[in-house]
Amino acid sequence: MAVKRVAKSRKSAKSAKSAKSPKSASSTPEQKAEAERILGIWKVAVAGGLGSKEFESSVLTKYEPRLRENILGKLQKGDVFDAKAEEGSKTVAKDLGTVCAMFTTGPTVSRDTFQTVFLLMKTHPACPQETVKGRGAWCDIPL
Repeated sequence: MAVKRVAKSRKSAKSAKSAKSPKSASSTPEQKAEAERILGIWKVAVAGGLGSKEFESSVLTKYEPRLRENILGKLQKGDVFDAKAEEGSKTVAKDLGTVCAMFTTGPTVSRDTFQTVFLLMKTHPACPQETVKGRGAWCDIPL
């Protein structure tokens, strides 16, 4: 009996996960293209701040999909990544790279350093806060 309950609860958890993330499944090709464009803007800006340093691979494999999903969710709600959002995002992304580089003695920024700096950047004056509907941070993801 206990085995069946465990199997059932795992199935329920899996179903709950599936129900939570149909965002990317219902995205239009245009939204997916826009999400990739936004990610590209951020990558260029972050690289400008990192200089000769780079993120360890786990930073990209863990956080890039989360960023993409958040962006797609915002686009599906009708939010527009306008010039103001782009400028603010580029500023925050470049500063994120700069601070990560400052806290890294070697050539590679660790995931722990990235997480710490990412949390700090949520208080950046150029990071839009959810004061007006549709004006929340484009990079608001769980760490």
